[in-house]
Amino acid sequence: MRDTCPVTWKAFIDESEPHGRSPGTYLLAAALIQTDELENVRGAVAPFLRPGQKKIHWHDENSRSRRDLVAAVAQLEAIHLVVVRDGAEPTEKSERRRRKCLERLLWSLDANYGVNWATIEARQQRQNESDRYIHNRMRARQEISSTLRMDHTPGPKEPLLWVADIVAGAFIAHRCGDEVGYAALDDLVDIEEIQA
Repeated sequence: MRDTCPVTWKAFIDESEPHGRSPGTYLLAAALIQTDELENVRGAVAPFLRPGQKKIHWHDENSRSRRDLVAAVAQLEAIHLVVVRDGAEPTEKSERRRRKCLERLLWSLDANYGVNWATIEARQQRQNESDRYIHNRMRARQEISSTLRMDHTPGPKEPLLWVADIVAGAFIAHRCGDEVGYAALDDLVDIEEIQA
């Protein structure tokens, strides 16, 4: 895919772990946006936020809003990568599932898309440090190039993270049989599955 991405891309990453709807599943979704389109996409995403909301969160939206959000994301200048880990044992910890997905995601962003910067929605400090450890270890082992940087940003501060949240939510809803208009995203999303 690198050949089709001659410009510089940045990735904005969010997670989903749909415990009740799809047990044993964990995924990371990345919205890939060209650096010269970042401000345009931010400007297009900001109006999604309703009064009183701090950020867009799929879980908090109703069915109509979800369909509207999917349709809007399909019009953005972005492509998407979803890495899914399925079939994990119920006793497998979330952080192990995340690690497996993050390793695959970072590798693919570097090898297949030529992404030079990845921004992940911030969690607790200890969890962010775990992500950084994975990133640094992969760079030290030359599993990814030294040009791929990574940082964490709180969700309310970066509207581009909302795009990844919408894609993740729409993907899970589609897999669970909910029609939220995911077909509009189908040609824009690459799926990479990791079996346990």
